[in-house]
Amino acid sequence: MRSHIGAWEAPMKLGVAMAWGVTLLCAAAARAEDAQVVFEKLYSTRIQEAIKTPATNDNVALARELLDAVPLAEKQDAFITLLCNKAAELAFADPASMDIVVEAQQLLAKQVAAQAGAAAEALLEYRKLHYQRAVGQAKIEAAGALIGEYVASSDRAVSVRNFVEASAKMDAAVVVATAMRLAILPELRARQEQLNERKAVWQKVPNFQQTLTRQPEATPARNELIKLLTFEFNAPDEAVKYASADADATLRELTPLAAQQIADVDIATCEKLAAWYGENSANVSKTAAPVCLDRAIAYQERHAGQPTLAGLAKTQAELQLKQWRTARARFGGNAPLVTSSFNVPHKVGLIKQQKIEGAVQSLQFPPTGSIVLATGGHQLWVWNAATDKVRTTRVPMPLADAVFAPDGRRVFLGGPDGSADFDARLWDLEADRQVGEPLGGPGKLYSVFYDGEFAAAVISTREAIRIRSLGARRPEIVLPVPAPAREATFSADLSRGFILIDGRKILPCQPRAGKVSEAADLKFEANYMTISANGRILFLMNHGEARGFELATGKPLPMIKWPEEGCKMVLASISADGRRVVLSAAFSGNAYAFEVLTGKQIAVLSTKAKKSGGSVSAISPDGRFALSFAAGEGVVQLWGLPVP
Repeated sequence: MRSHIGAWEAPMKLGVAMAWGVTLLCAAAARAEDAQVVFEKLYSTRIQEAIKTPATNDNVALARELLDAVPLAEKQDAFITLLCNKAAELAFADPASMDIVVEAQQLLAKQVAAQAGAAAEALLEYRKLHYQRAVGQAKIEAAGALIGEYVASSDRAVSVRNFVEASAKMDAAVVVATAMRLAILPELRARQEQLNERKAVWQKVPNFQQTLTRQPEATPARNELIKLLTFEFNAPDEAVKYASADADATLRELTPLAAQQIADVDIATCEKLAAWYGENSANVSKTAAPVCLDRAIAYQERHAGQPTLAGLAKTQAELQLKQWRTARARFGGNAPLVTSSFNVPHKVGLIKQQKIEGAVQSLQFPPTGSIVLATGGHQLWVWNAATDKVRTTRVPMPLADAVFAPDGRRVFLGGPDGSADFDARLWDLEADRQVGEPLGGPGKLYSVFYDGEFAAAVISTREAIRIRSLGARRPEIVLPVPAPAREATFSADLSRGFILIDGRKILPCQPRAGKVSEAADLKFEANYMTISANGRILFLMNHGEARGFELATGKPLPMIKWPEEGCKMVLASISADGRRVVLSAAFSGNAYAFEVLTGKQIAVLSTKAKKSGGSVSAISPDGRFALSFAAGEGVVQLWGLPVP
């Protein structure tokens, strides 16, 4: 069958037993032209045959064989590029084989760093064409995947400050979401507005740079350029090269200090830097203001934490810190945009499963990519759900919880479960090793938190809930409690949370501000709770029933009744927007997915055997996928939920 993106003049042949030929000929493919010759010699006839046939199964089989040849072409970048690109092109002939297209481009980006950008853009083009040709339910799913690629492309452009390109990609995402009437549209429009603001502000930078090229002594332009780079774009390391004798004295003094790592700044200057960032937070865009306040808080925390600071000076420092924390809380969190970024093709029902040797206590979806985490005991299982490869790592402590970094490359691990002492460590998934020193001490671990820069463990002692940061980058947050806490949960940005004292009393709190409100009475007894990442829905449950609450209004949502008699609910995992939840059973090995706003059951994540031991489950941030593990079967299953 003819492939849909381009048609090569040199089709290929792949024999049944070509592995030795691939290995020998790859050694000669050091240059791009050599790679092309080898590629044609190995595969031309087979590709020509596949293109001519009306069926697509031969295209897909050949695409798979090409990807299987990639490990034999180690360090042959030009040859690997040909293999992956042609595999994607062939697989695209079959609408049901987008998973191979995705795998091919991701494999190319991983194996050939120089091709990462081209692979990402190629995948975006494939997503566009897949969306255009899809119909019905498949078109809705293709739209979600395409939006995810647009957002990822926009984020890549933002990382190099190409705000024009970033804005264009987000505009395209909005067009798709509007056409398909997707629920994510308001979030995309908010991001679109933010990017348009950044684009307008960034356009001032080259104007000031051109002015300084013509007139190096133009002090006003120099000062404004330094301020833009430092406060609007959080780039004092770039601004410092403009902080010459022609700049304002304050800018000359403080910009070089701000360019240092916060932990490396002389603590004596932290108060001045904190005031500088705090004051300027009122003079920047609403996108940059919370970033300025974050830096002001970080500097002020170092200043206020000095052992030598005492008396009125310490009181003043702490009050100022409180004011900036309050100002920062008004902006809310920087909750990630919820997109279809889990890179595995979606279908309703069981998608695939993976055998796991050991007891799993937690499952985690990544913020992006296709890596799934399972943790339990001293084991960390890393399952690539796109390639079905599993890596098992033994870690130094028993694991109870884990959280991904926003880029999916690192994970913060915590454990053990229910112990009097906790242990938490940062782990690099690519290098498969611990990063830095561990965090530990007395206290029962509830959960771990990691936003890519700030890693912390949420622990409980008899008199307080404590949020302790890795490497002491921030002072410990202490939330006093009148009695030992049963459970604690916090939003993704630590701006709000709740502490469960007993089954019927709950304490609202603002962790970043260190504030705990008076206890409120619950109308039903709860033994577990969780809050959505966006901080909008609080979900409470006991062994037989559960319900959500809209935090903005306090409105209780419909009660969810556990469908299995004689079997208890034990765990809940909620989507980032709080609209969906997956509940796990204590004994049957089953898990169930529900719509939180209606209480309607939407899926049963069922194993083949009954009475197969307790289960663990998780839901993806966008609510489209779920994971389940039944202890008696030792299998992690990936499920597709009905599209919201």
